[in-house]
Amino acid sequence: MKHQMIKQALLFLLTGLTGSVFAQGSLTPPGAPGATMKTLAQVEPRTPISSAPFTISQPGSYYLTTNLTSTGHGVIITASDVTLDLTGFRLSGDRGDSDYGVFLDGATNSAIRNVIVRNGIVRDFAVGVHAEYAQNSRFERLITATNYFYGIQLYGDSGQCNGNTIANCTVNGNRIRGIQFYGYSGQCSGNTIANCTVSGNGNQGIFLYGYSGQCDGNTIADCTVSDNGTRGINLDGTVGQCNGNTLVDCTVSGNESYGIYLDGTVGQCNGNTLADCTVSGNGSRGIYLYGSSGQCDGNTLADCTVSGNASYGIYLYGVDGQCDGNTVTGCTIRKNTNRGIYMVYADGNRVEGNHITGQTGSPSYGIACESTARNLIFRNTCVGQ
Repeated sequence: MKHQMIKQALLFLLTGLTGSVFAQGSLTPPGAPGATMKTLAQVEPRTPISSAPFTISQPGSYYLTTNLTSTGHGVIITASDVTLDLTGFRLSGDRGDSDYGVFLDGATNSAIRNVIVRNGIVRDFAVGVHAEYAQNSRFERLITATNYFYGIQLYGDSGQCNGNTIANCTVNGNRIRGIQFYGYSGQCSGNTIANCTVSGNGNQGIFLYGYSGQCDGNTIADCTVSDNGTRGINLDGTVGQCNGNTLVDCTVSGNESYGIYLDGTVGQCNGNTLADCTVSGNGSRGIYLYGSSGQCDGNTLADCTVSGNASYGIYLYGVDGQCDGNTVTGCTIRKNTNRGIYMVYADGNRVEGNHITGQTGSPSYGIACESTARNLIFRNTCVGQ
């Protein structure tokens, strides 16, 4: 009786399992599984560029498919919210004096915004990258070389070209200047140059130009600026202003005249900060603050190394103008020709806590002042002049 009950229970269980299995239907799939991954074109639709000149007039993402050569402009961008990826290719011109490789073509009353240009070589145009009335745009991982005038220019003539970033670029061998910010009668302010190498350009490496306008509040950080034909970094407020800019952690060396030049001729070059920079081996003065017939006031030079320059290490000069209220602190100044720190017609400056050694030439001076008043000079170490 007991075995009969167990047998009936097993039969009931097997019958239930069989019914359950048969209820699932066929185990053979009806066909091949469909794709579940999205293509790059689906994730970020992009438009190819295979010839030049090419005009981008709609927002979106664009990319070069090959090396391109143009006898006019290369790529013209007239819309905001554009990404242009050169994808490692070269965009070349014929080195004419009026063509731009990448041209952000904004207007004084209609700025272009939020453009990204990246990853490639732009060479042999009048200007490699020319951003005219651009806002909040970014230029990164570019090589701009052997252009007739400038490698990269931000242009705010009678308008604004503000809040842009140039990062991780190599700018070399351009005929006039490497990078230029142009604020003539307008603004070229609040821009950033970071982690760039700027070398072998015909005149200035980096030129911030506020002529009759403003070139204020820009930042130059972690850049190497070397072997340019005249000045390494030039802040110029002639007949305008070039105020409140910051240079930090830059190496400025081997330029044919001045390493860093702050020029307030008939204008203002005030309130700028130079910190933790190395300025060495330049063909004339290391750092030059010039307020002739204008102002070069309230600037700060802090914790810089200024060495081996062929003339004065740091020179403050305000004849017929002002070079007043500046601070030089915590700097190491050594083996420059003739004078470590030299102040002429420069009043009310503070020179504190610098280490000044071994200037060359005969005679040579650690700190020298002429026609100055009310300067505070203390806690400096001067050895071997």
